[in-house]
Amino acid sequence: MTTKQNCWEFKQCGREPGGSRVAVLGICPAATDASNNGLNCGVNGGRTCWAVAGTLCGGKVQGTFAQKRLACMACDFFQLVRPEEGNQFTLLGPHTRVEDMIRELEEQNREIYDGVPVGLYRSTPAGQLLDANAAMVQLLGYSDHDELLTVNAADLYLDPEARTQWMGMMGAIGLVSHHEVRLRRRDGSTVWVKNTARAVVNDLGQVLYFEGCLEDISERREAEETLAKYQDHLAELVTQRTAELEQAIREAEETRAAVEAVNERLSASEQKYRELIDRSLVGIYRTNFDGVVLEANMALLNMLGYGSAEEINKIGLVNLYEPPEDRLRFVHQVLEGAVTGFETQLRHANGHVIPVSLSAYMVHDEEGNVHLVEGTFEDISARKEAEHALKEAQQATETATARALASERKYREIISGAVVGLFRINYDGEILEANP
Repeated sequence: MTTKQNCWEFKQCGREPGGSRVAVLGICPAATDASNNGLNCGVNGGRTCWAVAGTLCGGKVQGTFAQKRLACMACDFFQLVRPEEGNQFTLLGPHTRVEDMIRELEEQNREIYDGVPVGLYRSTPAGQLLDANAAMVQLLGYSDHDELLTVNAADLYLDPEARTQWMGMMGAIGLVSHHEVRLRRRDGSTVWVKNTARAVVNDLGQVLYFEGCLEDISERREAEETLAKYQDHLAELVTQRTAELEQAIREAEETRAAVEAVNERLSASEQKYRELIDRSLVGIYRTNFDGVVLEANMALLNMLGYGSAEEINKIGLVNLYEPPEDRLRFVHQVLEGAVTGFETQLRHANGHVIPVSLSAYMVHDEEGNVHLVEGTFEDISARKEAEHALKEAQQATETATARALASERKYREIISGAVVGLFRINYDGEILEANP
């Protein structure tokens, strides 16, 4: 007989007698198992190593063929020997007991069956449970496998009609996936499961039994029920909130109409105020602290004989004081606070001097710095006429200011009391104003 390559030669494991790794790993049982000598044209068990217990593969001691069959059949040496021998290939040695192998396979299959984390079962159409794995026993709360098999599957259903519907679907198509049902556990509590099963039939098409699996979905169903309750509650809140919003919209429309009316009155008040300033017989001005005229009404321009503020600035307002030191005296008083009735003389554009009464106050910016000076010029050469005009202007100004303040206060009260958020932003998205 011609021998062929043995496993230790193929794997170069060094565990054959006299091998390089015998001192460390010992002699491989396949190299000394004379009962397998010659099988598959190998020396001893050299070409039936998968049937020899205790071999060392992948750095681990292997068990019996039943225990290591899957790994061995995927081995590259097994894949080499099998096609080489063809019809003469021998899987098991002469001393391998088929009964022992079958028993080991059954035990392994049972371990796999019981190790699956979902409930597996087999039952008859009449409801007799033929088998169930450990997860099924635990899912339904029974003490052991045998106790569960004494229960009829139909009695596990909380709703008998659900069992009837399931049986109808199984009879019609022979396969039902993801059927959700509520089952009764041994202690009377309930559990939601997802049942996926198939009907096993004989050659005549008669159903022998059902095979299926149960997956506990109680947490998911409880979450769904909680979500449904939350959604119902949310729907109630939405309905309530919708009614509130509709009321708020109505109130907002009323507020908007009121605000528009206030704005219209305020705009009219501002226009009237501007007209009063322009028609005032008193000169009104606005300057920076260097004396540059920023704004001046017609009365002031006419009083000094200039056509515009620009013409005054060409000469320089500070150069119109007569005597010049009155300018410094006036500025010092303004620095101390608002000034009224400051009498001096200003030179007219035609050269003559007119007596005037000046009033002024400083306007500060947001940082507290002097921003500008606002005030009035009064030609006191016709004091009585000027006092009368000034009184009318002051009364008009106070009335306009009071109305404006009242309008603004009412507008503020309306905005602050609005039940919807109102705000004003600039083009950069910065919020300039917002109600509470």
